Amino acid sequence: MAFCGKCGSHVDNYANVCPSCGQTVNAPAQGNQPSAQYAPQSGYGQPQGGRPLQHGGPLRHGGQPVGYPASATEVPRISDYIIMWLVLAIPLVNLMFLIIWAIGGSSTPLWKTNYARAYFVLIAIGFVVGIVIGALFFAALASCISDWADILVDISY
Repeated sequence: MAFCGKCGSHVDNYANVCPSCGQTVNAPAQGNQPSAQYAPQSGYGQPQGGRPLQHGGPLRHGGQPVGYPASATEVPRISDYIIMWLVLAIPLVNLMFLIIWAIGGSSTPLWKTNYARAYFVLIAIGFVVGIVIGALFFAALASCISDWADILVDISY
């Protein structure tokens, strides 16, 4: 996979034009080998520990891969989690905030969007499991009531 020299987005190996910006590109003949112009310079594209990022594409200043939002690498603080859990403890307000976070947006961090979506998946799984367990419980209860009704009828005669 090649990269556009103008915007840095991925371009198919056999494409002549970048799908994002329309720039004419020359795909490398060797397949997945990035061209030399995208090799990080000394100190550029490396995080604090000095290890290079595990990303095959061009990098922005500071080592952030091109094409990823800045919030994708944001690490939440403990206070972010505490505030989020306090908000989620308030009935009805929690659903409102979960919907807002799950929809996402430019101001919502990616970790919070993913958390809200996972929360909704767990809620859906809980509803399905609850319905199945409730159906089994009521079926067992109906069976017991039927048996007791038969016993009471036999006793009365």
